[in-house]
Amino acid sequence: MLFYKAEHEPNAGLVWGFSEAYPSMDYLNAFITLKKNKLTGGGNTTSISAKYIHTYQSFAGTISINLSQEGFGIGFALSDCPQQWSLVASLSGIKY
Repeated sequence: MLFYKAEHEPNAGLVWGFSEAYPSMDYLNAFITLKKNKLTGGGNTTSISAKYIHTYQSFAGTISINLSQEGFGIGFALSDCPQQWSLVASLSGIKY
């Protein structure tokens, strides 16, 4: 399976793309490793959100990463691709 970086915004989000049609795929396991370059948190916590978008057509849309003005509330969207559904998972309370 070939993965490619579809879009990224430093310190905000990273979007990977892949085709499940070739080779044929029945399921996918994804693993995410979070690493802070400098351990200075002192008991602070953070959160992570992951989103999977499944399309029913050849990819012809545009991927965008959206940030709020406050610097949090990040998301990404696939536009111009009406045949899609998504799944979102969030995890909070991650100590750093």
